[in-house]
Amino acid sequence: MIGLDLLLRAFDRCVSVLSASSKIDDVGPQVSMHVTKCFTVATRFQLCRDKLVEMPQLSQDIARILHFKVILSGRGYWEHLS
Repeated sequence: MIGLDLLLRAFDRCVSVLSASSKIDDVGPQVSMHVTKCFTVATRFQLCRDKLVEMPQLSQDIARILHFKVILSGRGYWEHLS
């Protein structure tokens, strides 16, 4: 198992505990935001992109976090991703 696989496992666990009552300072949203940034950086490398494409759970988890305002607000966190 490589690093991206392990990162996806952690991401999946955190995304699964997100709810409408999650707060930005809770562990789940924090880890979800940081892991998303790691995946974003990984997309800058072709071998990582090839691996990410093989992870169907990743797109499902990303779609799930888009439902939560706490993740989307992120106190300016997402502006650093571009």
